[in-house]
Amino acid sequence: MIPGQPIQRWIRSDPIRSDHPTESDRIPGDGFALDSVAKNDLILFSIHHACFDGTSTSIFIRDLSFAYQSDDSLPIDDNSLQYIDYSIHENIMDMILSQGFWQLKLKGYNVIHQLSLPIDRQRSLTDQQRSGLASSAQFTFSDDICSSFLNYASSHHFTLFQLELSRFYVFLFKLTHGESDLCISSINANRYRSELANMIEMFVSTLPYRVQLDSR
Repeated sequence: MIPGQPIQRWIRSDPIRSDHPTESDRIPGDGFALDSVAKNDLILFSIHHACFDGTSTSIFIRDLSFAYQSDDSLPIDDNSLQYIDYSIHENIMDMILSQGFWQLKLKGYNVIHQLSLPIDRQRSLTDQQRSGLASSAQFTFSDDICSSFLNYASSHHFTLFQLELSRFYVFLFKLTHGESDLCISSINANRYRSELANMIEMFVSTLPYRVQLDSR
């Protein structure tokens, strides 16, 4: 959403029908469409992940709610940073220290090694590549277990992310029958300056997390 501009300017005038899923292809990337269902109007947003991360979603919904609940326009600061400023800053940063840091952290790790995870079908000898297909599973912890997690993390002065990352390493160690040099990736918000906190764009970076376990 562009601060201070009426949201209706960016809504396509021709409605689409939600009962035809293929019609969503008509919405341009990073565009909007209006869908009429019964007595209510729905705004459909088509947003490409290349210019929109998870934090941007919260910012967008917040600004959209403000626009509809208030007669005031969103404040515009002509001196505030734009994404192009961030891009220029990133390109001129001296990355020598960062490069040395990651080379040290990943020294000796076999980046092309695939974990010997259990499989339910045999791969061909000529094609050992894994597909990009994946699935997810959800399960709920009881209140007592959640409290135990929080208390344990607090008493040892680390975050829940660190606790769950450690648990995942242990899970992989058992699942792979003792592979002790493990490296997984996770996303980072990468909004390391306060000026980036309210900016809508794609800032997320992916970081490797390596651990070398003592199998004993």
